[in-house]
Amino acid sequence: VSIERSSVALTDAKYTAWDTVPIRRERKPQAVDGTIGTLAAKDEDVDTRTHFERIYKSVLFGSVLGGFCGVAYGMMDSWGTKEGRRPEKFAEAAANVRIHAAVFAGVFAGYQSAKEGFRIARGTKRTDPFDPANMIFASAVTVLPMGLHPVTRKVLPHMMFLVAVDGINEAGVKLY
Repeated sequence: VSIERSSVALTDAKYTAWDTVPIRRERKPQAVDGTIGTLAAKDEDVDTRTHFERIYKSVLFGSVLGGFCGVAYGMMDSWGTKEGRRPEKFAEAAANVRIHAAVFAGVFAGYQSAKEGFRIARGTKRTDPFDPANMIFASAVTVLPMGLHPVTRKVLPHMMFLVAVDGINEAGVKLY
């Protein structure tokens, strides 16, 4: 049984099966030697999105990531003890998970939007080198006020860890 993968003969060395896949985006200009040239670097520096789109995507990213971390924290906080695993306490534990998911999602979405808003206000780009002042200012505005209320004070170290992981990622530090 023969299965034909593409209309291009795969025996020819200069063609592969991927050559028949339609390209839906423009290719970046390349230098004569096949490497990406300086024209492509100039195209990447231009961000054509509006400020609203940039902040909206940051809020969406922060709420999704913060929500997942909040669910994980709420599950560990609720079901991490023998008392929390009792069947009659399930509704209370599930409510605790929802509250933590909402707190983490809201605060981390606020942090991401503040960070992107400060980046827009200062005129910097995502491609610029790591800017710790931006991260510190955004966390001071959004995360540190959690210490004012006793309910959110106990999750403050975990939110600061989430901010630290975001900072490590933004700095480009490879931990592996």
